[in-house]
Amino acid sequence: RNPILLLASSNADAFAAGEWWRPITALTIHSDEVHIGGNLICIVLLGAAVCDRFGGGLAWIIILGAGIFGNVLACLMHGSDYISVGASTSAFGALGALSADSALRRWRKSASQAMLWKQSALPIAAGSALVGLLGTGPRSDLAAHIFGFLMGAVLAVLCKRWITSPP
Repeated sequence: RNPILLLASSNADAFAAGEWWRPITALTIHSDEVHIGGNLICIVLLGAAVCDRFGGGLAWIIILGAGIFGNVLACLMHGSDYISVGASTSAFGALGALSADSALRRWRKSASQAMLWKQSALPIAAGSALVGLLGTGPRSDLAAHIFGFLMGAVLAVLCKRWITSPP
């Protein structure tokens, strides 16, 4: 194993022992070129869309916050012997933010009570399907991906609730 990966990884045992920065530093390191390339493409594409919806500064707070909090939740869920690296938690956080924002937009525009739930659920269902399609694999951390998606959605909803227009 690569010693740098071990020092900066999201390691549940180290996190529990007080190394609180592990869920943050794990976002900055990757296992190989394919790993970093895939995350880079997803974050650039999804990040640009989140920036369009929330403004640049707030968008990156949402994306990074989703990655950090998603990694924390994955550490807590997995417990001992859990080690993870990569920015995919943030990438799925961006997807969660876009899904939640689209759902909120549809919710506000819905004229019919009967269509309200159907129209609002579609973006969340589509985002969840993408998590299942892109976030699973033999070496994927599905829990971190799901938690990143959920935290991105939660942070987006909170930001929409407190901030009426992007800065």
